[in-house]
Amino acid sequence: AAFNDFALPYFIDRRVAVSHHPMIEFVNASIRAVINNFPTSQMLAWLKTGLCDVNVEQIYELENYCLAFGIEGSDWLMTKWNFAGSESGFDEEQINTIKDSAVKPLIEFQKLLKADCPGHTIAAGEFTTAIWQLLEKFNIADKLSAQDDGNNENGQLYEKFTAVFDELYFVFGQQKMPIEQIAGIVSNAFSKM
Repeated sequence: AAFNDFALPYFIDRRVAVSHHPMIEFVNASIRAVINNFPTSQMLAWLKTGLCDVNVEQIYELENYCLAFGIEGSDWLMTKWNFAGSESGFDEEQINTIKDSAVKPLIEFQKLLKADCPGHTIAAGEFTTAIWQLLEKFNIADKLSAQDDGNNENGQLYEKFTAVFDELYFVFGQQKMPIEQIAGIVSNAFSKM
């Protein structure tokens, strides 16, 4: 209060939770999507991070279509969606293009993790490699640095993010465990950042 009374500038450092940062949401949602066979809620959460290569209008169009026709799980893996009639108001060709651009990278990610194989175990090193390949595919580091407004918050977060995966690899190395267990460890580590 005294600082304000005398118009003195001051700075109070507060810890900011990063669990809702777009990059953390991007990774968490992508992992949950491939582990749980593409639930629509996770697909949309992943798309809405703003780090995917789908614009906001397309995401809302896709979301409306999913809600209108009950798209869920394995529907995302269909070659072509053809649920709407010609009088529905949906451009299914456009919807399928959006869907394909959304799901294709996650199918590749799922294959890297072998998450489509029930009971499959994976080494921390393999998991880390798959995460980095997904991040590189979407140029996440470049997108974050472009969004940084001079305070380097994204850069600092990226360093902490990298440290989580370095530590995961250091602690567990090539030890195999169920992907759900590794995902839980990573999610817990993100919540402590």
